[in-house]
Amino acid sequence: MTLVLQRSEKSGLGGKWSLPGGGLEDGEDSIEGIKREIVEETTSTVSQIEPYYVKSYKENDDFIVMIGYTCTSNLEDVKLNWEHDSYKWLTKEEALKLDLTSDGRTFIEQFNN
Repeated sequence: MTLVLQRSEKSGLGGKWSLPGGGLEDGEDSIEGIKREIVEETTSTVSQIEPYYVKSYKENDDFIVMIGYTCTSNLEDVKLNWEHDSYKWLTKEEALKLDLTSDGRTFIEQFNN
């Protein structure tokens, strides 16, 4: 199952669905970053984190690297922060029917569940 989050109108891309995630903080590696983002966005922890897809591109003067991870979680009661209004646990096929962010769609399409 895939956890998808609906973006709040208070955040960018309000109303669209996305995956948990975000940027790294100074000195943080990608595993630390995804753990922190999951806690910030859902108040839950994850384990058994494994990369499954990497996308890189240049945007203006920045080089962007995006990494999709699979993980396990004990998420029974998700508590969302201000960035999101709703969440759903869905299969890949169900998630792809939502109004997804472009990055969210890319990462879900690349996932083999």
